[in-house]
Amino acid sequence: MKICADPKELDAIFPSLGKSGRLERNRWTDAYLAAFAISGQYQLIKFDRGFERYEELGLHWQLLQV
Repeated sequence: MKICADPKELDAIFPSLGKSGRLERNRWTDAYLAAFAISGQYQLIKFDRGFERYEELGLHWQLLQV
């Protein structure tokens, strides 16, 4: 298992992703995961369609369906 340090750009991206006009249950957790993936140029693999909202910000992700 490879452990990754926080990418340098994470601090610049994360706060803006957490802002939202709607109340969402996991807003800050999702924003952190998206910001980490965007700033580190990683692909995020999730079961949650809610990450579609981060695509326009540069998130590369894949939806797993069971």
